[in-house]
Amino acid sequence: MNDGENLRQTIQRLLIDLLRNDATLRAEVQRALSARLLATAEAGVTYAPAAPTELSDYLDFSDPAAIRLRGHRIWIEDILYEHVYRALSADELAARFPTLTPAELHAVLFYYYHHQAALDRHLAEWLDHSQRAWAAQQRTNAPVLKKLRRMRAERDTSAYQTTASPLE
Repeated sequence: MNDGENLRQTIQRLLIDLLRNDATLRAEVQRALSARLLATAEAGVTYAPAAPTELSDYLDFSDPAAIRLRGHRIWIEDILYEHVYRALSADELAARFPTLTPAELHAVLFYYYHHQAALDRHLAEWLDHSQRAWAAQQRTNAPVLKKLRRMRAERDTSAYQTTASPLE
């Protein structure tokens, strides 16, 4: 994440805190938004406010240790790993997960930034567990993996030999 993005997020968090804690400011913002909506309507532009949504519309919290996206076999760890450890932006995440809508991706990011400390710990534990499981699998299944690698190398060599044209 670059400095500009960090600054934008910091300002966004400060504004949200200000609006939550300052009733006068909140009322002024609501009046300004109402005036803008009225002016938009008077200009003949139709505007329908979005229906309120809940994170549970996008995320399945039935198992707090394994939160996944509703209707998908994608867990939030999959997305957060790409965002946190590989520094993918929301647009890059959309390319990486083409079956997800922007709303679904933003729901995950929203949830992450509102529970960042806990999710950072969870991701670190998840990565540690994944690495230990991979290492154990390499030790336990070494003979099988060795045989599969040998078979793949033989297949790749055979495929190369059949497609290579002899030099004349």
